Amino acid sequence: MKHESGQFCDFLSWSRRGWCQCEEISRRLSHFTEMVVVVTGDKQAVLHDSQDYLSHSVGTLDFACCQMKHMKDGQSIPCDKVLVSEVIQGLMGRLVDEKSLQEEDIFHFRLVKSLSPSLLSDLPDVLPCASMGNADAFLSDFCFSRASILCVCAAQERPERPSYAAKAGDAGWGPLFWAALKQDLDVINELVRRGHDVDERSTEKAVGVLVDRGSTPLLVAAMLSGSGLSVRALLDLKADHSITNQSGLAPLGASCIGGHPKNTMVLLEWGADISASQDDMDGQALLMASSFSRTNVCRVLVESKADIDATNIWGATALHGASMAGDMVNLKYLLDHEADVDKQHVPRTTFAKVGYFAVNTLLAAGLQKQALQGIGHAHLGSSLLTAALHGQTHCVTELLLRRADLNVRNNNGKSAQELAELRSHMGTLDLLRTWHPPSPGTGPLLTEEEEPLMYTTFV
Repeated sequence: MKHESGQFCDFLSWSRRGWCQCEEISRRLSHFTEMVVVVTGDKQAVLHDSQDYLSHSVGTLDFACCQMKHMKDGQSIPCDKVLVSEVIQGLMGRLVDEKSLQEEDIFHFRLVKSLSPSLLSDLPDVLPCASMGNADAFLSDFCFSRASILCVCAAQERPERPSYAAKAGDAGWGPLFWAALKQDLDVINELVRRGHDVDERSTEKAVGVLVDRGSTPLLVAAMLSGSGLSVRALLDLKADHSITNQSGLAPLGASCIGGHPKNTMVLLEWGADISASQDDMDGQALLMASSFSRTNVCRVLVESKADIDATNIWGATALHGASMAGDMVNLKYLLDHEADVDKQHVPRTTFAKVGYFAVNTLLAAGLQKQALQGIGHAHLGSSLLTAALHGQTHCVTELLLRRADLNVRNNNGKSAQELAELRSHMGTLDLLRTWHPPSPGTGPLLTEEEEPLMYTTFV
């Protein structure tokens, strides 16, 4: 959609607008597990699940008042962030008060309480956080029983590891998880001194958060706490950055999903393997960052010599991820750094080959489900075909300008035009039907004003 201002508005621009994310925060704080329905075409909609509303400060987003330098028609106007700060603090305070009385909600009580400092950073008039730097006050504040607090006997050379009373729905996250999310470095150090395991593993999948069973405090901090401070503190305490959870996710991949370049840089500094698999599909960190539209993380990884054309078992690359997400800034960045514009989804394993065969058999039988289309038509498809299937017209334009092969077909014999028509992406279809390659030396079709620069992802 093109706004009256001339800017292009879509899901990624929505995620950068302060008031839009204030609305998202309000909704998600009321319903932790409900997702946003993103309509991307006449016959296409996707469910979006993310914890950005908890781990990225709304104060860093775009507000019209700030863009106008708080002046309109020669008159000074107040900053909207003041009102947003008041609203969000009120919502979070009431939520914490309510959930502290309900044992079954203890996980979400601790989640909101620990992430409040991150969420409210860069907003004005924020009330100071209580219990910072005091381990006993922290344990009490986060409703951990006395079983968590170790009384060290003078005769012990090494104290036994503390235990704490498990509560319904807490996912097995011990005090160290929450201290890391709160970025309370003194409490992190004190808990480890008392015997808490720096590589403690969670026992359940966290409800409402994209964190699976077997995660460590380092992994959780890498995904949800963006300053790099907690990640560095845990690594200083000898946390193992190679430990993966049940989904095969390691802390480096978690920082990519969360979109926290500072965490990514710290992990790479400490020797995290940039080419290691970050999920059970053997996707590397760059593919994960690109698929989640984390442009600033992608830049860190590319500058750190990540393989820009590395694939997962299905043959997907970072460029395919950017094409599917519609992330123009990242797509152009990857192409500028010599990503293969025509690289196809070539399956690397027997499992992936059988998977493609099974899905395409179902499609041939007439079962045209959106999820199946996305998988089946990726087989031997290029980034151009991916962008066309998902209606990412700007990405299609950029790929064609970079001399992407318009005649390529996927394993089902479908062209970019046919895939755009399949999902009724009429704007994309019209572009593909009328496309004429520009003569050599011709500049981009989009003017500087039309470039979707608002797509820059969270820092």
